[in-house]
Order: sequence, then structure tokens, then C-alpha cells
Amino acid sequence: MTEAKTSSDAENASSDVFQITKILIAYDGSQHAMKAFTAAKDLAKKYHAELVVLTAVEASPPYFLPQVPPGDEPDNRGYETDKDRKELTELVRLAKADGIDARAEVLDEGGPAIKQILDYAEQGGFDLIVAGTRGLGGFSKMLLGSVSSSLVSRVHCPVLVVR
Repeated sequence: MTEAKTSSDAENASSDVFQITKILIAYDGSQHAMKAFTAAKDLAKKYHAELVVLTAVEASPPYFLPQVPPGDEPDNRGYETDKDRKELTELVRLAKADGIDARAEVLDEGGPAIKQILDYAEQGGFDLIVAGTRGLGGFSKMLLGSVSSSLVSRVHCPVLVVR
């Protein structure tokens, strides 16, 4: 005689397959990133997961910068880093108000943002990464942004791309 499975048996079996305990949200301040943050926050609350809100400061290519003395560029980067920290601090505050274990990380290691994000994600042992479809990059008509596309194709864990 076969035993019928109840819906709670099915839920328990499926929860063993994919556990979410640590979520990374790649945040760049865009409208899509804010929607991705909301989705990541909701998932973190549902699964009682840790939430890390991450942004990576990327130096502008020289041809996008006005002619400034070399000594002035770090001050501009410092301003961007401070602005990013303030914004991420507010997002963490919102998450914590919902009872979520959350923290912010601002990476300013130089180089492309995607490399910084991928390195951090690989070292952090995340179960899920959430990103917006398009960020603040220049080619806003692209179907999938370069960061989200790179995450989907190169990272070790599942990626949720939010539109």
C-alpha cells in the first residue's frame, strides 16, 4: 500500500533542496536596484536569512572625466563612497525595522564593479544574489544590464533578476 504525501510533506521535502540563509543584493541606486532590494528584503524576511546590501564604486574611465589634476580624483571617489554608505545605511535601517539581520558593504577596491561583486560573492558563501535588470549604466535600452548578465552567467549560486 502506498502512502499519500500531504502538502506539508511536500513543503518539507522542497525546503531541504534549496535553503536560503544568506542573500546578497547588488545595489547601484537605480530604480531597478530599489525594486531588487524590496524583493531581497521580502525573501530575507520570509526565510529568516541574513541580507547584505552591496555596492561597488567603480572609477570612471578617463575619457568620461573632466580634466582634473590627478590629486583631485580620490576626493571625488570619497564623495561617491560616502554618498553610497549613507544610502545603504538607510536601506539596512529599513530591513532591520522589518526584523531582518542586515548589513551594508561598500566596495572601493578599484577595477570594474562586476569583478568586485563577483569576488565578494564567491568569498561570502551566499545562497542567493538579487540584482535589478538594468542599473545606472549608459546603455539603458539593453534587455539585461551588464552586471546582472555577468552575475547570471558567472556566479556560483542562483541569481534573481528583478525588473
